[in-house]
This record gives sequence, C-alpha cells and structure tokens, in this order.
Amino acid sequence: MHLSADEVKAEFLRSFPAGSGELAFELSNDITYLHLKWKLYRQLFGTSQERFDLLFRTAPAFFVHLDRIMRHDVVLAITRLTDPSNTAGHENLSLERLVVLLEPHIDASRLSDWRSALAILNALAKPLRDARNQFLAHRDLTTILSYQDQTLPSRADMETLLRHIREVFGSIEENFRGSFTSYDLIDADGGDQLIASLERAQAHSDCERAEFKRR
Repeated sequence: MHLSADEVKAEFLRSFPAGSGELAFELSNDITYLHLKWKLYRQLFGTSQERFDLLFRTAPAFFVHLDRIMRHDVVLAITRLTDPSNTAGHENLSLERLVVLLEPHIDASRLSDWRSALAILNALAKPLRDARNQFLAHRDLTTILSYQDQTLPSRADMETLLRHIREVFGSIEENFRGSFTSYDLIDADGGDQLIASLERAQAHSDCERAEFKRR
C-alpha cells in the first residue's frame, strides 16, 4: 500500500518515542535522497565507458562540471548523516543524534550494538568529513593549495558506506517500527532516460553525417 509523505511521517511519530519520531522521519528522507543521488550519479558516470564517452562527446564542459557537483553532493549528504550529535553547541540532524535521543528507551545491549555500528560508519566516513571540513564547506588554505579532486571513494567503498548507513538506520527502524525501509531498492531512472535521449540524438546525428557524405 502506497502511503503519502504525511502518512509516513505520522507512522514514524506513532512508532518512535516522543521527541524522536520527527528526527527519525527526516533521517529516513535524507537516506532516501542519498541513495537517489548515488544511483543517478552511477547511471550517468559509473555504468560503462561508453556512457562516459557519450556524455563528454555531447557537452564536455557541462558534464565535467556536473560530475564534480554530483560527487560533492553525495559527499555532503553522507557527512551530514554521520555528523556528531552536537557541533559547537548546536544539535545536528544525524544518526548519532537519533541514538542519543533513543538511549533512555532501549536496553544497554542494543545501545552498545548501535554505538559500535556508528563507530564503524564514522571511521569509514572520516575521509569524506575531512574533505567537507577542509574544502567543500570551508576553504582551508593549506588544503586548497595542494588540492586534488579525490573526494569520492571508489564505487566499492561508496557501496560499503551506504550499506552501513542502511544497516544502522534499518536496525533502529526495525526496533521501533517492526520493519525497515529498503533504501537500496529506490527506483531512479532519470540518468538512464538522459542517456537514452543522448544516444538517440547521437544516432540521428550519425545518420545525417553519413547522408551528407553520400551526397
């Protein structure tokens, strides 16, 4: 059964302890959009060399710029999810903040499991958080002067990060909602549609070029 956003939010508020349901709902949305962003990025730039070549034959300057924007956006999304509960006295919308709010409502064993899982996730995300702090959100002079655009880990490393995010939040969801969201099954076809349109345009251009040569 398909639920509206308001219905899903209401279900989160009913399922989670008072004061934590809204945060859990917002985190669920953030995780959804993170997976959507990553799937769209992979469709465009991480599927095959043929797709990569097509993009950079079509509009090289634009797609170089888009590649960088999309990679940095994924980095920022992950670092926000893995931020500490508080930064300089300000509360963050993060997985750690949710665990802090839930601490009075769970047993010590489960809390220990969640904190251990968060520690592993945070260690994996540390290079991205460093990149965010040094030159994506701020302009650390030493970093900028020696900058190399290596802000996104390998595809395999990124999939590992996303899996850990799903596992941490999925365990929390299952504990309070009785089920978890299959974020890895999120449907995203915009990148594929763009590639298909560019392929048709390229094929048409090739036909016109061949026809011109025959004249």
